[in-house]
Amino acid sequence: MKKIVSFILLVVSLLVVPFAFTIASSVKIRSCLHKPAFYINSSYISNNFYNTYNNFDMIAKGYAVSQVKYAKVKENCYLFKTSDVTDSSYNNVWFFIPETYFVTILSEVNSMITRVQYKNKIGYVASDTIKQVDFVPLNPTLENVMFDITNDVGTQIRSSPNAENTSNILGVIPAGTTNLSYVATALGDIPTGGTSNVWYYALYSPISDPTSVYEGYVYSGKTMNLTNYEANLEDIENTETPADDVTDFDEYIINGTIKTVLIILICVPIVLVFVLLVASNKRKRNENLEDDLNQGGLKSKSKLESKSLKAKDKDTITNYKQKQARPHITKIDQLEGKSLTKKNKPYYAKFISGNTDSLNDEAVPAFPTYEVIDDDDLL
Repeated sequence: MKKIVSFILLVVSLLVVPFAFTIASSVKIRSCLHKPAFYINSSYISNNFYNTYNNFDMIAKGYAVSQVKYAKVKENCYLFKTSDVTDSSYNNVWFFIPETYFVTILSEVNSMITRVQYKNKIGYVASDTIKQVDFVPLNPTLENVMFDITNDVGTQIRSSPNAENTSNILGVIPAGTTNLSYVATALGDIPTGGTSNVWYYALYSPISDPTSVYEGYVYSGKTMNLTNYEANLEDIENTETPADDVTDFDEYIINGTIKTVLIILICVPIVLVFVLLVASNKRKRNENLEDDLNQGGLKSKSKLESKSLKAKDKDTITNYKQKQARPHITKIDQLEGKSLTKKNKPYYAKFISGNTDSLNDEAVPAFPTYEVIDDDDLL
């Protein structure tokens, strides 16, 4: 059990701790760069329904998820209706795509023109007005920006930013209407009595018919209370920063050398754990081998002892057989022609022969002595 606990602690110290340190360092660096720690998370789908719908729409049109590419919008990015990006009249332009937000790249017409999609609008942009990115942005399009219609007079929502043409009117917006959804800004004609050529491309649902949605242009002179919105700071290093807000991020940028060092720091513990595992396995094999050798020595010793015992038993059996093979002499005639040898007397024969010269006094048993009595007295 102690070995298992020590092994777990070793793995945690060599793998988990460096990995956690690396992740924490990367999160800190990205926070210093004003970038999200992770570009894809679960809140992306729940909080950005349109972007999810857009991805499904791209898949339905034959684009794989891995093929969906995004580009960050630069300043003065026109969304053209046709591939003629030299014609910037309102007849050929949908609107300005909000700066710092993102478009979905559909295809590259050539090196100067790119076919893109912003929200539900598909058009063309000049390639030098966007910058392709290698991640999925959390907030690709501008959302939840509203404006109201002035209280003194209503206005119209039109299919083009031109007030002189009455055939382009899609609907009438009453005075005091609130919460029209702002999409983008466009340039058009200056209406009679107007002072600006700025129009808002917007979405409008009448109170009397909330299921209907009108999408078109509303003259900005008849609006108020436009929601202030901030620039999208994702991929901030690729956008232009005002001179007063310039921050030196060079010390936080991870270059190739730092990446290599981080990779080495992550790989070294893995290699150490592998080496330790191999070494421990080798040590166990050596211990098992020594045990086998020791057991083999005991077995060989026991074999030798058993062999010696068998040899002794064999000699005993041989002597017994030789004794059994001797002829049983019952008559004196059977001793004829046989050589006789004198057997050595056993040790106890000294007590029987009566020769006590060679015995010590301590070895001679004490026999009782009796006075000589005539046999007649016994009678």
